[in-house]
Amino acid sequence: REMGYAKRLGFNCARVFLASIVFQHQPEQFIENVLHFVRTAYEHQIYTIPCIWDSCFSEEEPVFDFDANEWMPNPGVRHLKEADRVWQIPYCDALIAALENEPGLLMWDIHNEPWQTAYVMHYEGEVRAAREKEILDFVRFYCDYFHFYP
Repeated sequence: REMGYAKRLGFNCARVFLASIVFQHQPEQFIENVLHFVRTAYEHQIYTIPCIWDSCFSEEEPVFDFDANEWMPNPGVRHLKEADRVWQIPYCDALIAALENEPGLLMWDIHNEPWQTAYVMHYEGEVRAAREKEILDFVRFYCDYFHFYP
């Protein structure tokens, strides 16, 4: 119904924010839901821009709670380290495998507003510079990962 409204309003693309924590707990259902969204949108001549990662605006830990009515950190500033890729790469691989040949995929949005987070904004000097670099390194890694995916 909502895609029908969007089509009648003249929308031609939809940016959808994903939550890696849902993939971690329900990978098959997550991918099925993403595919359903992309395909339904495309049936209405609407292309999809999936947002893989997002700034979390705070240092909160993401939680798998369907009753939470708040913005979910993805992956959260505590999960920007190279060691976290052990669970992040399978999430990215699953998205790429599911969507790489979908005609409704317009482009990947690797990271929304990477520095718009209290993790950076409430600090100055060397601490802020180090945190900005940490986020930039994370974003660059995933830009390269999606760009050079075989």
